[in-house]
Formats: sequence, structure tokens, C-alpha cells
Amino acid sequence: MMKRLLLGLLILIVSGFGFVGCNRSDTSEIIVLDLTQQWNVDVNGNIISKPTGSLDSQWQNRSLSQRETALFQGLDTASLTGMQQLNTSSSIIFPNPSSTISHLGFVFDSSNKNPTLLKYVIVDQNYIINKTGTATVSYNQPAANVSSSLPAGLYRVYFTLSSQAAPNYFTSWGDIERQ
Repeated sequence: MMKRLLLGLLILIVSGFGFVGCNRSDTSEIIVLDLTQQWNVDVNGNIISKPTGSLDSQWQNRSLSQRETALFQGLDTASLTGMQQLNTSSSIIFPNPSSTISHLGFVFDSSNKNPTLLKYVIVDQNYIINKTGTATVSYNQPAANVSSSLPAGLYRVYFTLSSQAAPNYFTSWGDIERQ
């Protein structure tokens, strides 16, 4: 009888440690992104398909949250000297999915052919940064290679366009797949 009581008490104590160990007060820090809403885009930047019923705002100018904006902190040292704000009507990554190189491309108004600065951060579903970078884009050079060194998987690319007078004047994100 005493053995059973001690065994029961031991199991209760061990179970209690397990529950205490699993109690996590910072669950708000756990992020899991849904990266299944892929747009299929051909090598020329033409949209082949979007998820059915998708009303998301991927690839469109949109506000980023504080957490999303914080992803760019390490890239805010990039020089904005000579960078201009360009009228941007759309953005897209192509091809998507891709097994080699994907380009983040923009459609700029032809009235300003000066450069603007692209900053991008690519995260996985757990919001872990896999790649960051900057590139100069313009009306004459409207795309930049952003995903050539990523392993196969699903990702989200956050990006901004910045000028000397208007840092982060265009901000957005989109989901990409590397095969």
C-alpha cells in the first residue's frame, strides 16, 4: 500500500513539473505564418492563378505592423542618397514557385526614371529571417533577384521602397515558394 502511495505521489510530482515546464507566459511571441496562399506567376510576371476567394493584399501597397517594420532595422543603414520616390502601380514576384531565381518586380510610372531603394526581408513560417537585402530598382531596371540562395520551402517576403525624402513609401509582403 505504501509503495502504491509513493509511486502515485512520484507520478503526481513528475506530472506537475511537466505542466509547469510547459507553461509559457510569452505565447504572444510564438508566430506561425500561413504561407499556403501562393500566387502562381509565370517567368514573365503574368499571374497564372491566385487562391480561390483570396481577398488578401499580397503585393499591394499596405501598412506593415510594428513587428513587420522591425524586420527592416538592420537594413535602415542603407544609403538613400539620390533615391527618388517613384509612382508604383503594382509589384509581383516571378516566377512563383521557382526552383532557381525569383525576381521582385515593379511597374513604375515612366515620368521618373531615377532609382529608388528596395529593401527586403524573407522569413519562414516561424517568422525566422532567412535572407535580407537591398537593391536599386527603377523604371529601366524594375526587378531585383531576391530568392536565389533559399532552400526549398514556403516563405514570406516583406519589402519596402524608399527614397531620400520618403523612407518606406511603399510597403508590402507576399508569399513565395522555392522548389
